[in-house]
Amino acid sequence: MKQRYGLSDIIISLGATALGIWIYWLSQDLLTATLGLGANGWPRIIGILFMLLGVSQTVMVLRGGIKVKKVDFDWKESAPLLLTVGTSLVYVALLKTVGFPIMTPILMFLTMLYFGYRKYVKGIILSIIIPTVIYVLFTNVFYVFLPAGILG
Repeated sequence: MKQRYGLSDIIISLGATALGIWIYWLSQDLLTATLGLGANGWPRIIGILFMLLGVSQTVMVLRGGIKVKKVDFDWKESAPLLLTVGTSLVYVALLKTVGFPIMTPILMFLTMLYFGYRKYVKGIILSIIIPTVIYVLFTNVFYVFLPAGILG
């Protein structure tokens, strides 16, 4: 028996493909390295993976047919995810201008808040320490220069 997919499956698979194309396109403005991946290497890899997964899911959905069914959408339950997606889009748009060291702690802390984390002091500390360690590690060990933005 063939598995039937819903309309949401085709929307998600096409959305993943579009997201991969968008990530790949945005990565063109990031710094390239003479050795290694550089700041644009990982976003390109992630963009390509999103495109491959999206296209493969789209093929699976189209082969299996589309069965449209009514789905109740709960805005309150979906709010953390939707807020995270919106914040992530703002993050990507401002990353080059504002920079990784400023944007990433903001994204991390807001994501914690969206999903109900209420230990504010610990959240702020983690949101500063983790991106700082990542920035230092990538810059000094991997020689992948993340966008410094207004700090650079």
